[in-house]
Amino acid sequence: MTTPIIETQGLRKVYKSFVGTPVEALRGVDIRVERGQAFGLLGPNGAGKTTLMFTIAGILKTQEGSITFDGTELSRFSPVKIVELGISLVPENRLVFPMMTVRENLETGAYLRVGKDKSAIADDVEAMFARFPRLEERSTQMAGTLSGGEQQMLAIGRA
Repeated sequence: MTTPIIETQGLRKVYKSFVGTPVEALRGVDIRVERGQAFGLLGPNGAGKTTLMFTIAGILKTQEGSITFDGTELSRFSPVKIVELGISLVPENRLVFPMMTVRENLETGAYLRVGKDKSAIADDVEAMFARFPRLEERSTQMAGTLSGGEQQMLAIGRA
C-alpha cells in the first residue's frame, strides 16, 4: 500500500461554547488522500470543514487523533513548520494585500525563504506566473483592483 499524501485518523476537536457547554466540532474524522487524487470536502455551515482545515494546518490542536502529511506526523509541529512542509490555507475571502502589486503579494508568500535564497523566490514567482498567466499580465497592478477571480488566483499563488 502506498503512503497517502495526507491522512487523518480519529480526529476529535471540542470547543467550549459561549455558555460553557462543550461542542464537538470533529468526531472521529478519518480521511485518506493519495498523491495525485482529487479530494473535496463538502458540508453545511457548522459541519466542521473549517475546523478540520485549521487543525490540519496546526492552527487548532485536536483532543484526539493523528494527522500525517507525506508520512510525517504533524501534531507536534507549529503552523510555521507545517507551512515549511508544504501545507497552506487559502481563505475563501481571498485576503490579498490590496495596496500591494500582484508581484509583491506573491513575494509575501515566500516569507520562509527571506534572507535565504532570492533566486528561489524569483523562481517561485515565475512558477506562479506560468500556472496563472493572467497574474503575470497584471504583475504591476495593485491587487485590490483585480477581479474576484484574479484575486483568488493570487491568493492560491501566494499560498
